[in-house]
Amino acid sequence: MVENWTRELGGAWVQFGQGATTLKVSLPSDFSAIQISNLPAWGAVGYVTKLLANVGLVLPADAVRIMKPAGADNCSAIVKVEDSTFAKSACSKLRTCTGLDNLQVVSIPVPVPAGSNFHQVDCRQVRCSWHRPARTVCLSFGSNEVAWRVFKKFASGKYQILGSKVAAKVPIAQNNDRRDGPSWVVKLTGLAETVEEGDITKDITTSEKPLQMEIGEPTYVSDMEMDSTLVKSMLYEFGPLERWDVSNDDKGRRIKARATFVNESQARDAVSSLDKKPLPFCDSGKLFLQLVTCVKFKVSTRVYGVVQKRINSHKAAWERKYVHFLAFAPRGSYRILKLHGENRQLVAEAQRDLEAIIAGHVMRMNGKSLWYPNFRVNGDGYKRFKKIEEDLGVVIIRDVRSSQIRVFGPEESFALAAEALHRLIQDVTSASHIISLDQEGELQWACTGGFKVLEAQLGHGKAVFDLSSRRILVHGTEKVVAEARLIIARKQTKPMKKDSNCQTDCPVCFCEAEESLRTSCGHVYCGMCFVNMCRAEASTSKEFCVTCVGDSGRCSKVLELSEIHNLLLSETFEDVLEASFASHVRRHPDQFRYCPTPDCSQIYRITSGLPRTFTCGKCLVSTCTSCLAPHPGMTCAEHKGDATGGVEALNKIKEELGVKDCPKCSTAMEKTEGCNHMTCKGCGTHICWLCLATFGESRACYDHMRRLHGGIGI
Repeated sequence: MVENWTRELGGAWVQFGQGATTLKVSLPSDFSAIQISNLPAWGAVGYVTKLLANVGLVLPADAVRIMKPAGADNCSAIVKVEDSTFAKSACSKLRTCTGLDNLQVVSIPVPVPAGSNFHQVDCRQVRCSWHRPARTVCLSFGSNEVAWRVFKKFASGKYQILGSKVAAKVPIAQNNDRRDGPSWVVKLTGLAETVEEGDITKDITTSEKPLQMEIGEPTYVSDMEMDSTLVKSMLYEFGPLERWDVSNDDKGRRIKARATFVNESQARDAVSSLDKKPLPFCDSGKLFLQLVTCVKFKVSTRVYGVVQKRINSHKAAWERKYVHFLAFAPRGSYRILKLHGENRQLVAEAQRDLEAIIAGHVMRMNGKSLWYPNFRVNGDGYKRFKKIEEDLGVVIIRDVRSSQIRVFGPEESFALAAEALHRLIQDVTSASHIISLDQEGELQWACTGGFKVLEAQLGHGKAVFDLSSRRILVHGTEKVVAEARLIIARKQTKPMKKDSNCQTDCPVCFCEAEESLRTSCGHVYCGMCFVNMCRAEASTSKEFCVTCVGDSGRCSKVLELSEIHNLLLSETFEDVLEASFASHVRRHPDQFRYCPTPDCSQIYRITSGLPRTFTCGKCLVSTCTSCLAPHPGMTCAEHKGDATGGVEALNKIKEELGVKDCPKCSTAMEKTEGCNHMTCKGCGTHICWLCLATFGESRACYDHMRRLHGGIGI
């Protein structure tokens, strides 16, 4: 099986190659996607690619996915392309193409691969509302006392009209010059256009009926289709809409609609410019707009079943903050969870709550993570494993990448689960026989198909290969274990003949290699020296690439990624990949930047001359990808010439919080402890925190601090 060397890091898909070099970084913003509906039922991938080719869009077959519900007369297709302009171009060309009138083509959020850990953040939806036509009604009474009683009952909701509470104004005296005395008028406002006299007097008792009633004209004449079209055209001035829905509910006082823009910046500009603007069909009415932040999560159906109660315990608190939660129906083994609200900060807080629940709890005992590679190797052990889940109402998942066991479910069950798993691992381990792959060639043999041979000869379920600890666990009698050892010995490559010039000293520390490991080019390293050599690549100014330093540095062989993977523990290998990715981001400040929130690991791609909005999937902070600053509702030029004091206010807040910007790339930094030497996460520059002087290496920075500031700040 060919190993997939792609990882999800910093909100991006990162592909690695030889020497653990970062080959490619792809962000969701690099892609765009469309959905084509009403395709003929016999439509296939080839039909869609030909359809697109006819309008000048030549795409590979793997860019198209066909969806056909059972029993449907037609099908639809999702087309995803690594080109941020594709969706706009495809929609324009297909919509204007003759002979395709029945097709519906819309831009959609970029689908993420199955099993992806990315949270889908969508800030393109705008809620729109405006008041329905309303009437004012004046009720006249001959008695001040009766008028006040009726006013209080309308104000308290005891008297209602068409089942709803209405606004009432305190009685005022009119016609004071009348011979039979003044009348007292209670004015009711905001009544529905369709209200009739009987609707108004229905709840009023006979003794409190008004002497006279005057129903005013509606505030405007409504034409629902025309009104919604005019509002939609106001929004279209800021960009095309992917979706426009108007609610059919005629009971509310407001007409509600939902608009989804193609990109976030258009939605933000529309809200900033149009909120509370006069309606084109009613001078006294206003259009109300609210930007909605939506975050979607993908979680296993099994996990959701055991964490649902914990989620529900948070729902009431979220609702009080107008953050709404929705769990969609299961889609196979996964469910989609959704949080949405109008206050981005409150949505981000709810997001952190939900992430903590669906991330599970790492099982630890005595400060160490519990780990066992596969309980299925022992039939009795696997039954006990499943019984722990059943008895405690939890789901237990083995995280092979980080060699950890995570438990999902009620918090009060975590400690009990850890104890039960600890006992189970001890019992299973004592009943299993461990064969360490210490001899030369054994680990490589196991990784390149040897373990499959062993498993086939012993029988399925008799052995498990734990790469992180470099050992094979065999369950069975001493005879089975002896057979396993014989299979391993027979499959070993013949020992290499050491020539007279072969050195056994580690080329890093120049001492006899401890816990030695040998590279494919024949050089021997201390286990820890090799780890440190891999990690040290991140601190160099050149491209991250792990090469052999044997033969006094003359070897320089670029190590295959599979070899590095085999030589390192799983956790260490993943650390090396993350270091390579961070190094790549630092060396390409013209392409990538980190989210401006201090210590946030998410990145975005800089778009020169093409302003777009990046919304961080972790903290939901928005940034312009062109000028690298937040300026909702303004162009980059307007922001740079901002005379409102917003920039000064931001700088003042940053000063109060102790946040400073890197002098070279403007990445935000926060110092929480340690000395005054800082290393910028964005570009790798070494910085003196006191005076923000910059240096190419840490030693020069320390010399500067001792010379100029009398010490390093500890």
